[in-house]
Amino acid sequence: MCLRGGLAAVLLLLWIAVSITPARGEANKPEHDSAVSVAHLLKELELPESSANVQRRRDAARQLSEINPLPTEAIAPLAKALDTWDRGGVQRYASAALAGAGARAIPALAAECSQSRGDGEGCQAAIGSLSTIAKTDPAAWPVLIDDLKSAFGAGAAIGLGKVGAPVVPLLRQALKDEHPKTRAMAAKALSDIGPPAKDAIPDLLPLLNDTAGQAQADSGAWPSPVVQYGAALALATIDPTRKEALPVLSEALTNDWMTGADAIKAVQKMGSNGRDAIPALARVLASGVNRSDAVHALATIEGRSAGPVLARVLKNDKDSNVRFHAARALADLGPDCPETIPALVEALGDNQVDTASELARLGKPGVLALMPALKSGDLDVRKRVVNALSDLALTMPWVAEGGEQTRALPDYLVDALMRAMSDKSITIREQAARSLQAAGGEPERLALGELDREDKIYAQQSRLNAEPCTREQIGATIPPDEDNKYPLTLEYLFPIYRSVVVEEPAYLLSLHRGRERGDRLVFWKRVDENKYRGVKIMESDAFVLTDGRFLTPKVFRASVQVIGEGNKFNEGQAFVDFPQNGCNTWCVIDNVFTIRGDEVVPVEIESPEKWYEPKLKRGESTWHSNSNTFVDDRLSFAFSIWAGEDPHASPSAGEVTGTYKIIRETTYPAAAAGGLAYPCPASPGCAPVALASSSSAKPVTTWKMEVDTAERKPSACR
Repeated sequence: MCLRGGLAAVLLLLWIAVSITPARGEANKPEHDSAVSVAHLLKELELPESSANVQRRRDAARQLSEINPLPTEAIAPLAKALDTWDRGGVQRYASAALAGAGARAIPALAAECSQSRGDGEGCQAAIGSLSTIAKTDPAAWPVLIDDLKSAFGAGAAIGLGKVGAPVVPLLRQALKDEHPKTRAMAAKALSDIGPPAKDAIPDLLPLLNDTAGQAQADSGAWPSPVVQYGAALALATIDPTRKEALPVLSEALTNDWMTGADAIKAVQKMGSNGRDAIPALARVLASGVNRSDAVHALATIEGRSAGPVLARVLKNDKDSNVRFHAARALADLGPDCPETIPALVEALGDNQVDTASELARLGKPGVLALMPALKSGDLDVRKRVVNALSDLALTMPWVAEGGEQTRALPDYLVDALMRAMSDKSITIREQAARSLQAAGGEPERLALGELDREDKIYAQQSRLNAEPCTREQIGATIPPDEDNKYPLTLEYLFPIYRSVVVEEPAYLLSLHRGRERGDRLVFWKRVDENKYRGVKIMESDAFVLTDGRFLTPKVFRASVQVIGEGNKFNEGQAFVDFPQNGCNTWCVIDNVFTIRGDEVVPVEIESPEKWYEPKLKRGESTWHSNSNTFVDDRLSFAFSIWAGEDPHASPSAGEVTGTYKIIRETTYPAAAAGGLAYPCPASPGCAPVALASSSSAKPVTTWKMEVDTAERKPSACR
């Protein structure tokens, strides 16, 4: 950024002034505790950018930011350090330090936009620091005005906009600047200031005919609007009653880019004064990427008169997002709009738009309109209705009644939930009952009774069918039922062989998956030549259709350290892992079991991250990044370490890799009085244990996968 003569002179005088003026009342106070330590920190800050140096540079920037006042010799290096990829660390601390330095930092920050590398990282950060200084120090204003024409002029405009009315005179001058982008960005800043910038209206009106910069904007050279467009946005925001900007805004709002969305919102702010833009909004609704914004603008401008158009959009638009916004806009118009309730009720069958929740927002009229839908033959509709009713119940206040806290549910909502509690679907009944369990009185009593009955039903449903099944029966589609609209179909049938020489597997794993249901995984054991009996069932959460989904099982063999039964090793024990998606599908949750006859026994997996916590250095952390690899005789893990302000996607402090060992430990109940001594297994070092005299006392065996080895390695260089 080249500074013009007047601005350069101002900054030179400012630099001289802040350099020779001592702090008032603190002439004898040193600027920092140790010049040596500051010199060391600056040396650390200027280390080359790399993963190996990132924490040292962060620590230096942080410690410098904590020195108050900031040493003068640190200002230029910190301004240079803004030009870094480490936004959350070095750049954040440097920005805070420079902003805290106030006027003293302005010359170094002003120069940064001409010195930063091609991606402009340093310039953008410098403008951010200048914007902070500008809130309290007018010396930063002319620098930001000069930055309006930079690649990050929008950031400078935002900073000036936050200053408010005091900067309006400077912005009015900038509206006459020779550089078109400065004029456009000055208009943006005035738009951000809003009504307090009304004195600038006479300067903005001529810019409605200013087409300078149109070619650059059309070519994509500018990330910001053209001059006349910026002026129109500012006029609409500063005084929504003025209509001079409407022709420009009406033309701009049909633009499919961000400028079109901003123009639509500007017209929306004008309310009924923006009616001349309705034909243009209609064109956007017919075909455009900003149709959702146009929906809300139309509702704001036309009010209830927009009801018929919004109802047609809700019924016919192919974009579910646009239909969602049409439903929201209809609900915003209220129940007195003739089209609101009928259109929302008609759309209850739309499985992509939850109009039941929009009806519930309308209070009593909306809930009364929902009640007939509780008798719908469409299970999905009934589920959406009871969800909306339950959400509404949660918004009701708590009240004290008879010494207890109850929900103050209105009668119309209680009536609707009571009706839902008689549904043939147990999931609907359960949700309605849970919404009424704190309603007090008879509704609460009935709800608690219903929940008790459902617990017994769930207990019965969780039992496996004891009848042996053929492979064809195991793989058959599980049809819909009262609680599920769609079937469960076979995803895979996974065989587990005890020996490579047999043709029929000893065990099978079946996974069935459905559209709106959780996964159903069943472990089957062969009981005769071609039939299997279910011995274990696992189901994922029906309401979480990404996290929790089962992945393909993995079978592996590993040695087992046996404790309590002679302290020996068993080699080649078979294990099965039933992995599941977790953490929004970017990590995997392992569920390891071993097969013991008819039992599928869980193996507890120790968290390597928790195990390693005592070894972390100050400021280091882990973040659920562990990944396991289980193959024959190789049970390994790996996780990353974050240092200080590392962004989640870029851990810099290294990686820990290691292995597990599997332990089977048998413990015995404490001996009762007069108990017998348990005979010690024939193994060196085994001590006899007491055996309880009760015949019910049985040994307890647990399986654990514990950390065996671990090694820390540095992160790979960028």
